[in-house]
Amino acid sequence: MADKIVGKVDVELSAEDQELLLSLLEDSPFPKNLLLRLALRIGMKEIRKDPAVLLPYVAKPNPPA
Repeated sequence: MADKIVGKVDVELSAEDQELLLSLLEDSPFPKNLLLRLALRIGMKEIRKDPAVLLPYVAKPNPPA
């Protein structure tokens, strides 16, 4: 994983995402930047394969009947 770094991204996190990220980082033997780059790459590849994986995260809940 010796890719040349060509950009930087700032992302706002929800409390839920921040909690997930912190738990992932504390349990990982990998450096934070490496882990985040790999997670981003894996996520982008999965989205490209099947964009429907985004639906649970962006779908609006149904209003009560």
